Amino acid sequence: VPSPVLSDLEKKGGVVTHKPRPVDGANGTDADIKIEFKPLPGPIPIPIPIPVFVEATAGSSGKDGDSFTVSSGSGHSATGSNIFLAGSIGGAGGNGGSAGRGMKGNAAAGGDGGTGGNVGVGSIGDLTVQNGSGIVAFSTGGQGGKGGDGTAVTGTIKSGAGGNGGNAGQVNVTNSGQIAVTGD
Repeated sequence: VPSPVLSDLEKKGGVVTHKPRPVDGANGTDADIKIEFKPLPGPIPIPIPIPVFVEATAGSSGKDGDSFTVSSGSGHSATGSNIFLAGSIGGAGGNGGSAGRGMKGNAAAGGDGGTGGNVGVGSIGDLTVQNGSGIVAFSTGGQGGKGGDGTAVTGTIKSGAGGNGGNAGQVNVTNSGQIAVTGD
């Protein structure tokens, strides 16, 4: 099934691009002690402060990158830019929450990076470029989030594991014409 052509493709001076917009995962929260007020039982309920431990939370996963296809039915020329620049980047995973400083519990894991989307570029016709590139296409997985720090004054607190990096998607480029590049 072909990927949908995205509406945010830009066509300026022969340049056709899709700008990757990775969406990163949210960071986890650090371990903490919060104060809750609970009433004492009796005829006059007097609220007293009670410390409550809140564990560190994990970072969330990055979102997957867009999958799309860019296609052109005619030749293009450009100076100082790329004729086709198409890329997809998975979002980075959020960082895990930390624990320590007299806390109990362990630090939390980082979120996994998102997968880069599939990218397709199809060109019919000749491409002429000066000081640029004819076709640049890529897919990159997002980096995994960092695990939370664990700092123990006494006892043991484990640091959180780092998240896994995301996989790249498939990149397919077809061109039935010639590509002529001059300059740097």
